[in-house]
Amino acid sequence: MSFENYCEDDIPREGCSSFFLTNTASFITTASASISALSSLTIVYVVLRSPMKLRSVYHRIMTSMATYDFFSSLALSLTTIPMPTDVIYPYQGRRIYGTVATCEAQSFFITFGAAGSLFMALGLSAFYVAIIQFRIKDRLLRRYLEPAIHFTSFAFAAFISVSKQFYFYLFMLVFCMNICE
Repeated sequence: MSFENYCEDDIPREGCSSFFLTNTASFITTASASISALSSLTIVYVVLRSPMKLRSVYHRIMTSMATYDFFSSLALSLTTIPMPTDVIYPYQGRRIYGTVATCEAQSFFITFGAAGSLFMALGLSAFYVAIIQFRIKDRLLRRYLEPAIHFTSFAFAAFISVSKQFYFYLFMLVFCMNICE
């Protein structure tokens, strides 16, 4: 099936006239993800320029969350650029220059950043509960809660990102083996 007749075959193709394949959608994604990446860098900059710098548990959590979000936003801002050049979807403008490896790298960073940012936000909530509800002192937060927040955020983000890639390959292997038989 060639790119030119992708949507003109007798078989109805869902999504051929989808908004998500337009230049407008690509521009909106690039613009909003770029603003998010710049905002994340601004958070890191403000924290590093503050008098407390990274001596506060709150500042370290916020810096980590902004860093995860930066990775995800930067990967999202590339939109279709890292996609393989032989992709079958009829994107307007066809700004597609990548390979399978660049597409997988983009997928990894989007997933890693989004999952890490999510778990850091959960950690920030736990931090607030510990301070407000349980009145735990900063020394105990530094020693016990903060390492747990950073470790679980990184571990879950890495696990989700790597296992997503692994399960995709496992699914494709099983799917291809069943078709070839």
